[in-house]
Amino acid sequence: MKNIFKCNQNDNENIPIDIIDNTDLKFPQIHTNSKDIAYISQKLKLYKNDSLCKVPFCTTVEAEAMGANIKLGDEENCPRISNYAYKDINELLNIENINLERGRIKEVLNSISILKSKGETVVLNICGPFTILALLIDSKYIYKALRKDKSTIENILDKIENNIVEYAKKAIENDADIISYSDPMSSIEIVGPKVYKEIVGNTTIRTLEKLNNSINSSVIHLCGKVSTSLQSYEKLEVEEIKYDSDLKYGEAIYILLENKNEENLFIGHNCMKKTPHILDKPLIYKIKIN
Repeated sequence: MKNIFKCNQNDNENIPIDIIDNTDLKFPQIHTNSKDIAYISQKLKLYKNDSLCKVPFCTTVEAEAMGANIKLGDEENCPRISNYAYKDINELLNIENINLERGRIKEVLNSISILKSKGETVVLNICGPFTILALLIDSKYIYKALRKDKSTIENILDKIENNIVEYAKKAIENDADIISYSDPMSSIEIVGPKVYKEIVGNTTIRTLEKLNNSINSSVIHLCGKVSTSLQSYEKLEVEEIKYDSDLKYGEAIYILLENKNEENLFIGHNCMKKTPHILDKPLIYKIKIN
């Protein structure tokens, strides 16, 4: 575990009050309207001196679309779970596929098109299966099922994986440039080496393989914790790509995006929250899944 990426970033994006002062925008509506989401994304880009527009601003969108009870937040809090929608792990076997044509997830997808029409480079932040599962049901039921009925958990995760892929596909159809993949609740430090090796690592690999087989010519940025956790189980090959040390991390990713070939490009071992910064090591880590 000593080589696991150390992240001091919060996966949710607090929205500074400064960027909505003197506007008609209000919480929590700014999370539910595509025009507002696009506006906030552009303002955050400028506020942080970034080169990329990112949506959404929290880790709850996919889970909400699968039935999670989400409180949308206010000036001080991002959208978060209010209470668990499920109390029996078997109920999750019946979750329906995400409807991408309604609710907040539709607004996020529409915001991509709005941002692209304004000439922006757009990142869709997506969550991995284990974090989504942990927003749907108390983790104590997950770990109980892991001890007694792993096949049930695997079937549920398979459904969640497929929903994630459909979401990403739709984002690419809407011209998203980069898919940013994180799974905060899947960290080895949280689930432990045994659960990671037996369940979490496998669901991560499956999701990434499904993404690779379902979308074309995209950049998929893996959260540093995700990629280094996988590498700790020797499931990855990593190639270092050097770039101009005067470039910010986001600028380097943009250049890579402009010059890549027709294949999907996985990169990782770093954090998308660092795109406004010049890094100590000007490296992009190209990831190949074995």
